[in-house]
Amino acid sequence: MDVIQTSNKQVDKHGPGLHGFSPGNPGSGQPATFFSNLWADDVQQEIINTMAAAGIAPAAATPTQLRNAINMLIRNQTAVIGIATRTGTDAYNADLTPDITALGAAQNGLRLCLRATAANTTAAPTLAVDAVAAKQIVKLNNAALAPGEISGAGHWLDFIFDQPNDRFVLLNPAPSGLGAPVGSLLVHSGTSAPTGYIKANGSLLSRTAFSSLFAFANAEGLVSEATWSAGSEGRFSVGDGSTTFRIPDFRGGFARAWDDGRGIDISRAFGTLQLDAMQGHHHTARNASLSVGSGTSFFEINPTYAVNGGNVGIAGPITDGVNGTPRIASENRPRNISSLFCIKF
Repeated sequence: MDVIQTSNKQVDKHGPGLHGFSPGNPGSGQPATFFSNLWADDVQQEIINTMAAAGIAPAAATPTQLRNAINMLIRNQTAVIGIATRTGTDAYNADLTPDITALGAAQNGLRLCLRATAANTTAAPTLAVDAVAAKQIVKLNNAALAPGEISGAGHWLDFIFDQPNDRFVLLNPAPSGLGAPVGSLLVHSGTSAPTGYIKANGSLLSRTAFSSLFAFANAEGLVSEATWSAGSEGRFSVGDGSTTFRIPDFRGGFARAWDDGRGIDISRAFGTLQLDAMQGHHHTARNASLSVGSGTSFFEINPTYAVNGGNVGIAGPITDGVNGTPRIASENRPRNISSLFCIKF
């Protein structure tokens, strides 16, 4: 586009060669600068071309189109920052200002930097920007996401719009092991659950407030409240059946790897409680002989014969002189350190 070149232009008004417009002087008979149809067409086409590059069609009585076009073109070169709110099962929505009104060829390469509010639980999450139809979210090689690659609340997501495939490409999925999947169990060294986790204490939780965890629990299969209370406290229960669900309770217990058909912990259902026990055994007697009583009522212990007659009281354990005094408690247990079990939500 050229500067004004009509014969009554104001020469060099904005610098050498940068002519401008003169308001004229009616008193001296000097007319104001007029402009030609060629210059007016140039100005109009510059504006139209800028709008077209941003995918905006001219519309009457819409004085913000050029501004919006410039903002859109700037967006294509820089990341737009906002919040990606999960509004359904892996359906994310971003409400940006000003609105993005189209996602077409002009927006190919558009960068969005959005903070997630929840993790993805499926391989096909979608993102809807403003009123534009939702697009599938994929990884760099156009592969589907794994559950948890949007790791949850606070994960800043770096997207680029891939117009030829009509998808959003997530450039920074959570690395394996860092984005713990929903339902993961964490042994924590603190007394409060870390961000994104909740204590595994058998609480009733809201199905809506903890929607990701409920989706996981529902997929794993919910047990009834009666079944949970009768020894399946390592499972999720139906809660009140409509608005809540119950989480596992690991307080005061040890976690044991599920047998899953190996045949060691035989006939054990997943998530069930197992009380303390000792392996079946017998005791042997040392090489000694003892007889007490007379007639038909006596006790005898010797290396050849079993105990005969009545009941024999066994005294408490004593040291063997090598391994210290035996510890007595109300349960059988190994040496342990109390920790806090938490569940990823």
